[in-house]
Order: sequence, then C-alpha cells, then structure tokens
Amino acid sequence: MLIHRRSLTLVVLLVIALVTSAFGEAGLRPRDLPVKPTKAVIAPGYDRSHIEVKFLDDADIDLSAEGLPFDRANHMLKSQQAGRAFQRMSASGATWARATGAGEAEIDRLRHNAELNLSREIADLNNYFVLKVPAGVNTEEWLDELNSLPEVEIALAMPLAMPAPLPPNYQTAQGYLNNSPTGIGAQTAWTIPGGTGWGPMFCDLEYSWNLFHSDLGGPA
Repeated sequence: MLIHRRSLTLVVLLVIALVTSAFGEAGLRPRDLPVKPTKAVIAPGYDRSHIEVKFLDDADIDLSAEGLPFDRANHMLKSQQAGRAFQRMSASGATWARATGAGEAEIDRLRHNAELNLSREIADLNNYFVLKVPAGVNTEEWLDELNSLPEVEIALAMPLAMPAPLPPNYQTAQGYLNNSPTGIGAQTAWTIPGGTGWGPMFCDLEYSWNLFHSDLGGPA
C-alpha cells in the first residue's frame, strides 16, 4: 500500500510538471503568436494609409509627449534601430494612436477576467496601436521595418471597410403590398402624393417630438 501511494504521488507530481510546462507558471495556455511576413505585400482591399502595430504583451507601451511609442518599464524599444525608425516616421508626418477606445485599466480588467475564465493567455489590447501613414510613403517598407523590431509582435496593413451588400428585391413575394382582400393596398397608396412616406405633411399632438431627428428634413 505504501508503494502504491508513493507511485501515485509521483504520478501526480509528473502531471503537475507537465501541466506547468504546457500552460506556463500561471496555469494559462500560451498564446499562439502570429508569424511575421518575410516581405510585406498589401493585398487589394487593405488600407495603405493605416498600419496596425501589435507590440509584445510583456511590454508596457505608451505614447511619449512627442507622440512616439515607448516602454514605460524601460525594458524595450531602447535600441537605436527602434528610435531611428520612429523618429523618421514621425518626421515624415506619421502619427500614432491607440487602437482601443476604452481606458487601459478597463482593458487590463477585462483581459484578466478572460484569462481566468478561459485558462489561456489573452493578447494585451493595450499594446495595439494604429500608425497613420502619410501620402507618398512606401507602406510596404514601413511594414518590413516595423516587423524587423523584436518588440513588435506583428505589423499589418489594416483592411478597408467593405460596402454593405444590397438585398435582393423581394417584392414579388410580398403579397401584402397588393390591394384588398389579399393585401393592404400599398402599391395603390404609392401612386397618391405622399403615399410613399416621403414629404407628407402631418401634425403631432403628443409631447417631446424631436423635429431635428435624422430621419426628418426639419420642421415644416
């Protein structure tokens, strides 16, 4: 029985060691880091004037009074390569901004809760920044230069907003547009002035009417 307990203890210790090795000291499954491209290529549908830059999670990145990224812990972004790159980009008219609108403390709180709930590492959204690229700059060269910095997890061109798709015409399936008794007579109403809903005169006797609503053209 004693041998059995010792064996069980060894098995438990082995499992703990394997879990610690696989999930890190905090018991969190490590993130799969993106692979940096060896040569930047901006595909159609991506914005050449905005670069998303993700710094390593271990960094505590902020923007200086000059608007340049720096590590508040003074552990990273100390190389001449990083300093010269940021200064040159700034001199060309580039500007940096945080990618997230929420406060840093709120982002930290949400990240901590997510890691506890999911038992895996979550990317630090406080280390996402957007670099606005001025006209006349070779964006691919800047992407390659940023990705060459060891403190940069990855730098990518940002996707352009896609136009909203137009829905197909379902009017043939909308029987309620027909006249009575199968519909409400909407198609007939459209032939009457004001029947389409555009430009009618009306009077409202309620309260708190917003005459400057975006759907109205203004008070008549």
